[in-house]
Amino acid sequence: MDVWNSLRNLLRAEMTVAEWLGAAVLLNIPYVVVGVAWSVFNADRLAGLEGPRLVGSLVVGVVCWPVLLAHRRVRELAAERWCDIRTGA
Repeated sequence: MDVWNSLRNLLRAEMTVAEWLGAAVLLNIPYVVVGVAWSVFNADRLAGLEGPRLVGSLVVGVVCWPVLLAHRRVRELAAERWCDIRTGA
């Protein structure tokens, strides 16, 4: 029961808006670092883009890297099996 009391005390603590924002930033640092690394190592999709489209594509890469990673893996699996994902053939 000591764990439950510790959890209640932790959740009972009051935090200011600045503290919540600071905690959110600290928790998101690893996500952003991985997103930037994903965008850097998969820069082939950025070829031919410039200006706002390049910036937009970089932002989408940083924010959506888990989806892009899964999509890339699905395409690789489909290519290994010589089938088209859309037709299932």
